[in-house]
Amino acid sequence: MALIHRIFRASWTERNQAAKTELATLKRELAKEKARKQRILDQLADGILSPEDYSGLNKGMTLKIADLTERLTISESSELDLETAIEYLTHLLWNTSIVWQTSALSGKSSIQRRVFPNGLTWQKTGFGTPVMHSIYSLLGDDSIDDEVLVAPQGFEPFEMEQDMTN
Repeated sequence: MALIHRIFRASWTERNQAAKTELATLKRELAKEKARKQRILDQLADGILSPEDYSGLNKGMTLKIADLTERLTISESSELDLETAIEYLTHLLWNTSIVWQTSALSGKSSIQRRVFPNGLTWQKTGFGTPVMHSIYSLLGDDSIDDEVLVAPQGFEPFEMEQDMTN
């Protein structure tokens, strides 16, 4: 899981940098359009532009400013917390079977495509899984000593050392 966390953090950082770049670009475009709109308003006030010319230019700029403002709002609100995302990823990876069992058909299909990217195969002898996603291959690595793993809770029956004849 440590390797998966490092890979996820690196990927997240790269994605987040691209989002920050897009956010900065949107802010510059919005400031440019607002300044342009102010210039044509000044030209109207100075008598350089007629009210009809201003009206035509203003409508287009108002729509563009509204579009940029909306895209900026969406971009700013889509930022997620890295630690929360890692906790969610860890939960999904360790509990894939539970998530699959409790999902609707579309969710089950989505999970299956991610776990088995090349799909499941069927032969006379039964189902097969020729290729499993590398994340799940890492989680199923048998080279890890059992001594370093935490004993699972809730899977084995609890053994009571009481005399049951009472």
